[in-house]
Amino acid sequence: MLRASIDIGSNSTLLLVAEFDENRFREHEGRAHITGLGRGIRANKLFSSEAMNDTLAALHEYRTIIDFYKIDNRNILATATEAARRAENSRDFFVQIKNKLNFDVKIITGNGEAYYTALGICKGTTATATASSIPPVLTIIDIGGASTEFIKVQTSPFKILSSISLPVGAVLAAEWEREQSFDFNVDKILTNKELVTYKTEHLIGAAGTMTSLAAMILGIKQDYQDDKVNGFSQNFSAFEAFIKSIEIHSPEYLEQQFSFLGKRAQTITAGGKIACKIGQKLSISTLQTTTFGLRHGTLFQGEILPIHLASYKR
Repeated sequence: MLRASIDIGSNSTLLLVAEFDENRFREHEGRAHITGLGRGIRANKLFSSEAMNDTLAALHEYRTIIDFYKIDNRNILATATEAARRAENSRDFFVQIKNKLNFDVKIITGNGEAYYTALGICKGTTATATASSIPPVLTIIDIGGASTEFIKVQTSPFKILSSISLPVGAVLAAEWEREQSFDFNVDKILTNKELVTYKTEHLIGAAGTMTSLAAMILGIKQDYQDDKVNGFSQNFSAFEAFIKSIEIHSPEYLEQQFSFLGKRAQTITAGGKIACKIGQKLSISTLQTTTFGLRHGTLFQGEILPIHLASYKR
């Protein structure tokens, strides 16, 4: 069955058009735009006009693509995450999207993010790898724009063993860096006692921050390539050394050297520093990148389960 999935995150807005039937997965379209809905949320509690305009522009493009494939609205899954849970104007914005583009955007909870991210990784990996190569339990982090999900999942049969969502993401961390409060804020958040559950030697990193960092490490400069990034594994010490090497450079320099980053250059170093602190906290030895994630999970599920729906901020 052909479906479309849209993930309206705190930093990016993503589209996936794919077929999925049992263990078969075929991607037709994958698009990403940095739209920054999470910028300024902490201070203003509102989506900015610039971020909403950027998001609308991306969604107009996605509507055209979806219409080309003649996908019925019942097979379009559109979700929004942490920034939408915080913004006081998210309801009005999503009504506007519904009226203009006929996308019914669902805000999901942190547990919902964990569920669909893990489902996407497990089913996506199963559909593209041999079953014997998939460990029985995975520990996953998804560093978003405004939150990070920690997930421990049983791969077969699929079951979330535990998950937690913490209010630390690349967009927020970049703001803390400008305020010179990065270490204080991140260290405070990572004192959460539940994190002991996620200690592991091998950690899976999902979502745009981790995939972009992997692409940079692999030497990809212009055209981002999923097939090279997916499954890339490295020693954590090598990852830490790479983050230290880019800390000295400005976002403008990084975008010049790695043009595929685009606007993500503004937050990539902060996101990498979060990953370093998490890796140290969890005592990891190796870090593996996956290109599967939330939008794959919602597409595989085929619906947003009521238990995963969040309420609007009042």
